[in-house]
Amino acid sequence: MKHLLVSLLCAAASLLPGSIHAAEPGNLLKIGKSFEFKVKSRVSSKSGAGGFVPSGVPIPAGIPKYKIGKAITFKVTKGNFLEWPDRSLPLYGDYDGFYAYGKLKTAEKPYPDVVNVYVNAKDKPTGVIIYFYKKTKSGDIHTVEYQLE
Repeated sequence: MKHLLVSLLCAAASLLPGSIHAAEPGNLLKIGKSFEFKVKSRVSSKSGAGGFVPSGVPIPAGIPKYKIGKAITFKVTKGNFLEWPDRSLPLYGDYDGFYAYGKLKTAEKPYPDVVNVYVNAKDKPTGVIIYFYKKTKSGDIHTVEYQLE
């Protein structure tokens, strides 16, 4: 039984490197690459002591209020940052099918903003999801998700 468990753990571990790997210099969106997508959906929610409100929550100050149909141009800059008019986020990880941009959480910002840029097999961007987070003084966590295509 012990041998079977060890074998299963080894087999599972061998699958991980193929699905998740650290960002490698030769495997990133090119510096200077620009791409544009339009906002297709927006969901504003919050959770806290009063429970979870899945949508329709007013977007709090400090989080951009993009309208459906708004075109947003993104650019990959030196140091592998993703920039657009409202923000600049560093590359967080390179995964199969998408690149994640965002900062590590800190005591001051336990819920950092995150952007996932989805790509095809030729690393051409096919869509973007932006997650903005804000923790209020009351302890509520606001989440605003934008899907762009």
